[in-house]
Amino acid sequence: MSEATWRADEHEAMYQSETVLWWYVALREYVLDWLNLTETMPRAVLTILDAGCGTGGMLERLKPYGTTVGIDLASDAVRIARAGRGCLVMQGSLVALPFADETFDVAVSLDVISDAGVAIEAAALEELYRALRPGGRLLLNLPAFTSLAGEHDVAVRTARRYTTTEARALVEAHGFSVERCSYWNMALAPAVWLVRRLSRRKPLDAETAHSDITPPSAPVNRALLGVVRLERRLLHRVRRLPFGSSVLVLARKRPMRALQPRPEQALAADGQRENANTEDTEGIENTERFFFFLFSVSSVFSVLSVIPCLGRCNALAFVEHEDDAAADRADAEPAADRHGFFQEDERPDRREDVAHRQQRVRD
Repeated sequence: MSEATWRADEHEAMYQSETVLWWYVALREYVLDWLNLTETMPRAVLTILDAGCGTGGMLERLKPYGTTVGIDLASDAVRIARAGRGCLVMQGSLVALPFADETFDVAVSLDVISDAGVAIEAAALEELYRALRPGGRLLLNLPAFTSLAGEHDVAVRTARRYTTTEARALVEAHGFSVERCSYWNMALAPAVWLVRRLSRRKPLDAETAHSDITPPSAPVNRALLGVVRLERRLLHRVRRLPFGSSVLVLARKRPMRALQPRPEQALAADGQRENANTEDTEGIENTERFFFFLFSVSSVFSVLSVIPCLGRCNALAFVEHEDDAAADRADAEPAADRHGFFQEDERPDRREDVAHRQQRVRD
């Protein structure tokens, strides 16, 4: 991230929320899950880089699994990560990592190469490749689908969003072998789309825009985290989800190996398989987009259809309550009239008025 990427108040909000907010908690769990970092594995066996570590929430979670180092270009983030979490963090750029070749076993970069501060994403991936040891693993989290852009993107300077096909192609073009690639946060993606869509209706300015990193109420936060955790359990059974608000990519640095001459028939067969895989990938990606569109539209129409129904039900309940009270008063009027409370020409026909109002609400 660049110095101008996040405002100081956004860094402070990130520090306060990244151990609480459902999205941050779920992302950290995904990272540990996909890297197979468990409580039973041997400790202090890996050298781990968090490239674009922000205020150090992920870096702190990775400490038990080896020697961890973070890097971020924003001085506010570096200061908070050092003082607030006791992390080893350096100030620097992803496109010029201050580390020797083949230093790290694992590199993690969460929503960073998509940032406006990383002008050339290819340069960042080349540096990550250089800093990883042969066979080292890279885990990226990237924002998905340009249709999900909104005020949040302006506030945190998100410059690019990706599909799984685009993310896979980008990583493989820089010497990595993709082991796994999937969307996540599928169940809540339609709600994200609706919120971001509405946020784009007002003028957006980087100095006044607000991100989505403020935690909701505790019950809502727990419910959202529970939904995403169920989704993560689903990904233990399937390879990937058809859509979501983010893309996770797990890749491995290809070890250098001598190339052996191959027969022309084998090369031709490889070319046919590659073309077939490309066609399959494009077909799957089109299917993903179709299901995302279909699910989003159905969710939006569901919400829009529920709101009038809720209003109608509330109005009917209010009228029926008023009608019950009016009927009670109508029953009491004859008794009240004996005491001279009403003149004959002033008494309303309340039961007829009740019937008319109920009919208008039902119509």
